[in-house]
Amino acid sequence: MSPAETPDSSGLHGKHPTENARSFFAAVELFDKGDYQQTIELVDNSFASLSENVSARVVALISELALKGDLPKEDFILLSRIGNHAVTKVKARLLFVLENVIWEKNSADKGEPFFEKDLQGAIGFLLRQIDNLALRILWLANHITNFAKQKGSRRRANVLVIDGILLQGQGRHDTALEKYLSALKSDPANLDAIESLLDISIETGNPDDSERFFLMLKKEDPNKDSTLLERWHTDICFLQGKYAKTIHGFQKDTRADKYDYFPFYRLGLAFLRTGQKEKVLTAFSSMFKTAEPGLIEKRISRIVRR
Repeated sequence: MSPAETPDSSGLHGKHPTENARSFFAAVELFDKGDYQQTIELVDNSFASLSENVSARVVALISELALKGDLPKEDFILLSRIGNHAVTKVKARLLFVLENVIWEKNSADKGEPFFEKDLQGAIGFLLRQIDNLALRILWLANHITNFAKQKGSRRRANVLVIDGILLQGQGRHDTALEKYLSALKSDPANLDAIESLLDISIETGNPDDSERFFLMLKKEDPNKDSTLLERWHTDICFLQGKYAKTIHGFQKDTRADKYDYFPFYRLGLAFLRTGQKEKVLTAFSSMFKTAEPGLIEKRISRIVRR
């Protein structure tokens, strides 16, 4: 733990800051051993003001959640508010407990799909419009040389694909899917349509359609980049619940881009589903060092609204 992540020394019963840190680390160690009741008691006895010791408060709350499998709604709201202010190792344990609780109640859960945290208000709206415009320009630049030669169904299919991409970027997945399917109907060999259908099927967690469009893409484009094919195959195996088969692929993805939160997240889930707790915490800790978009709030919301 870096100096910036040392637990807050305020709120102790006259203890020295190093005693505060020892109590905190002891609490985390008890939590990792599964001694949740002792963890709660240690935190309650060591910290005079839990409101001033965010990480300790989170450890106590997740110990209670792990022990009972549930919390009062107000405690979930508190976790959602303070969870991201805890140190990295505590955030990793918080997400670990949340994922466990969700999985125990719904074994079909595959975690949170990929998402980005949008800025709200006028600035957020302006940035989204700029992104949409940039996407249109990029797409036209990539297709301008061939677009004039295209006629009828091919041109119609390409227009439908870019419409779908813009809709997908806005989170309007159902409408985007309709555009992609219409594009494929218009031009059954359109690689952009097939790839977009594969991408949206993975993004929305549909294993059957993902595999179907993956096989279709391999058939229509045998020279497709093998790295992309491997990444898609890893995602499909994850959606199919073949978690052990995904670990190598996600590890490779995390090495390729250490700033992308999503491979670390799914790697942690794969370790969780295969019973490798220490590796789960390592993966989640690495994920929280990226610019992850707010997974703690998302997963708490999923529990609260069940």
